[in-house]
Amino acid sequence: MKTFNIIKGFFFVCLICLSSFAAMAQNSGINEMKVGFLTEELSLSKDEAQKFWPIYDEYQDQKDQLRKKYSSKEDDPDAIVDKKEAEAALLKKYNAQFKKVLPSDKVAKLHKAEAKFKKKLLEEYKKRSTK
Repeated sequence: MKTFNIIKGFFFVCLICLSSFAAMAQNSGINEMKVGFLTEELSLSKDEAQKFWPIYDEYQDQKDQLRKKYSSKEDDPDAIVDKKEAEAALLKKYNAQFKKVLPSDKVAKLHKAEAKFKKKLLEEYKKRSTK
């Protein structure tokens, strides 16, 4: 009986690990799709891409940290406003950094392309969930 519980526990841990790896692989796949999509939409040259992507990755990390910080405060109206203000400040900060490495027209395209990518991703999700 004790051996069965050990085996059962082992399989449970393996299942959790496999689920975690699958989630990470899916996120990685989405990130790769986003990089390709944005690179194409912005028509980034090799030089622009080398300067742009480290800044963009940092920006995404900062956005993720904000989401995590405010995720438990979704029912607090003051926290919702604080989150939106923090997001706007972050966007303003990184918009200035993007303009240092890209022409203004490409920075404007970036914001449109991000929205376009989200829309495309949601449409793909809807297609897959109805199958």
